[in-house]
Amino acid sequence: MFGIRPTLGWDSTTNVYGTTRARQADIYVFCVYKHREQETADPLDLRQWDFYLLPTRILNEKAGMQKSISLSSLLKIGATYSTYTEMHGKLLACMHGL
Repeated sequence: MFGIRPTLGWDSTTNVYGTTRARQADIYVFCVYKHREQETADPLDLRQWDFYLLPTRILNEKAGMQKSISLSSLLKIGATYSTYTEMHGKLLACMHGL
């Protein structure tokens, strides 16, 4: 499960938290450690991770004020799979859809 709870934003200029809860990012990147062999496990090796991108707009539409979400639910609402090496291009593509 991934935490997606809306939060209070913080203004670095005034050092004050907002009063309205919202998701603070434009795009969420969900990370899943997929490597299964303990002998070769290395969390710093980004090839051993899967990444899933989803614009916050879609998360807000489909999940509302929900506090957490499963990977299967993310996939159902349109999260895009990415490897680390593909991330830059897929983030740019995702941003063009905002």
